[in-house]
Amino acid sequence: RGQTLADHIVTNGPMPWSDALECVIQTTRALITAHQRGIVHRDIKPSNLILCGEATAASGNAIEVKVADFGLAVPPGWREEHFVGSPYYASPEQIAGRPPDFRSDLYSLGVTFHELVTGEPPFRADSLREMADLHKGAPRPPIPDRQAPWRLRLLITEMMDPEPTKRPWTYEELLSRLEALRPKPMMAGGVVARGMALAVDLTMMAVLGQVVAGFFMLSQRRAHEVSFLLFGLYYVISHRAWGKTLGKRMFGLRIQGTTRQVSVVSLVLRFVVEFWGPIIALMMINLQLGAAKTTTLAAVKDQLTNLVGVDELPIFDEGADELLQTLLIPNLMLGIPWLGGFLFALFDDSRQALHDRASHTRVVYAMRDAPTSTATTLT
Repeated sequence: RGQTLADHIVTNGPMPWSDALECVIQTTRALITAHQRGIVHRDIKPSNLILCGEATAASGNAIEVKVADFGLAVPPGWREEHFVGSPYYASPEQIAGRPPDFRSDLYSLGVTFHELVTGEPPFRADSLREMADLHKGAPRPPIPDRQAPWRLRLLITEMMDPEPTKRPWTYEELLSRLEALRPKPMMAGGVVARGMALAVDLTMMAVLGQVVAGFFMLSQRRAHEVSFLLFGLYYVISHRAWGKTLGKRMFGLRIQGTTRQVSVVSLVLRFVVEFWGPIIALMMINLQLGAAKTTTLAAVKDQLTNLVGVDELPIFDEGADELLQTLLIPNLMLGIPWLGGFLFALFDDSRQALHDRASHTRVVYAMRDAPTSTATTLT
């Protein structure tokens, strides 16, 4: 007993993607069972999926879906003299009369998934021939960003690929990818935690830069440049590979894309926007020569010694000029502009800093959710 998913869409419109995902996960489990018993359904569509009760994943309750109507089911490799199925949902090879297998049902499930999320099947036509042409070669209609995350949209497109070998290779692979897409409880990363994570990463790369510079006998100014270069590489590679740096891992943080996958290009953009201050600082320090620096440092010395009321301060012993040139000035130029863009997150509802906005990313705490109770039944 229950309402078909087709009726549910007519009554309530498109399903929230998390609810649609749970329905497809359970349908996939049912199709795994059918496939293990040597059955190809051949007619997977919303009107053959029964939603029992009114529970939804969005409300925190379990969804129970039953796969019904095995009237067209056949063993894999079964041949028909004419097309059998529902043209809106059938795979290109099924419409063409080729023997169906589990990948045909997987295609139909992808079309169903698209309709659950958008409220409409991807293709409409007035004849079987026109529908066959659409399934075989038409571009798959894009799903709006607001209706599903990019990974889910990508998976639906793969499931609807006209070439069977380009769809997920097994139901088990599909189920694994679907379950990985389940939404996890998330909270925007705190500004303090993000700042501390960044401090850990900067300190680690500064130490590594000093080691590298010492090994190659470079000056302190070059050591800072080496540290910054290493930090840039570390920043992009670690975020791209794991979604987090060591500092973020220590504080339970990671980054994620808001509208698209976090790519190398977006990470480079994020780095440039976040650290435009130190980048400009290093460029200016390399351009400023001799007298300008000396005059500036002399003025700093005079002001500090007059303020304290002594003739000489211990910090201005031999080597202090090099220290001030390579440490004080770059870090002041680093801190002030970075702080402005970073503290933008304090006034943003989703805690996105300026560099998050520019690169379409956000920093979140990620917590594992409890296992969801589900039920799958063949009828």
